[in-house]
Amino acid sequence: MRHFFNYFISLNHINNHRFLTFEILIMIVFTQKLHEELISKLEVLDKNYSPKNLEDHRLDLITTAIEKIKHKLKSYTFGSDKDEILFFKSVLPETLSLYIYYSHVMEWGCIEKKGSEKAMYDFYDSMFTKAENFRNEQKDFYEYCRDGKTDLDRIYFLRKSPMNRERVYQINSIMDPASPTVYCGILAKFLAYSRLEHELHLSIQENKQTGVPAIDNGNRLTWTLSKISLVEIIYALKEVKAFNHGKADVKAITEYFERIFNIHIGNIYRSFQEIMSRKTGYALFIDMLRESYLKKIDDI
Repeated sequence: MRHFFNYFISLNHINNHRFLTFEILIMIVFTQKLHEELISKLEVLDKNYSPKNLEDHRLDLITTAIEKIKHKLKSYTFGSDKDEILFFKSVLPETLSLYIYYSHVMEWGCIEKKGSEKAMYDFYDSMFTKAENFRNEQKDFYEYCRDGKTDLDRIYFLRKSPMNRERVYQINSIMDPASPTVYCGILAKFLAYSRLEHELHLSIQENKQTGVPAIDNGNRLTWTLSKISLVEIIYALKEVKAFNHGKADVKAITEYFERIFNIHIGNIYRSFQEIMSRKTGYALFIDMLRESYLKKIDDI
């Protein structure tokens, strides 16, 4: 497996800066609140996904959130260089990375629907090559971030730095030259590619073990709710040892459910990772099942 870029932004990382000014705290809270709201909205769209609906508003949501941050940045003055570096290195890249990540995830989803194994592996190769080429192009900066260095932060993460007069790697649709630094955008791209590579590797391992399950269109029952809801059920049944005295694994349960419910779940391990990253709860569908069942009992 290729090296997984582990420079992930978190509150713990920010908390290492013990003496944050009130001004930078306002900007951090503003950005992180927008980020959390964005993640919640994306989770809702993932939960309610339907292949019959061709509209996908996830990139629109991400762009809107980033535009709000840009608007605030244009009228905001950092109290010190240290504050500006902290924001562009340790806060903003996580949100910017969502645009790049979801752009490729949406493409991935379209290819999965086609069901062509060749098209899928062509996409894998293309993504791995694209990520590797980008790391090679930005080798010095990549290694700088990977190794947790700080001595060149003033060069990379201050907007007044001559290094940030470059425009080659600007993400034009979401980044304004007057707002985030060029290297803030490059760091965001590293984060997005690293996450994608990790999930692609998991998908490849899964496909080697199971292949692409065939769907029997003659089944009498068809699952018509979201795939992510069925993933909750599969993992819950696996954990309570509901099949074969607990000896049935996730792969076997998934294949069976795909056959009897006439659905192709796809990468269930990636779907479970999405559930684990929720801010709104890990058992949304299971909780809904329980409430509906109890309501039925009460009605009776």
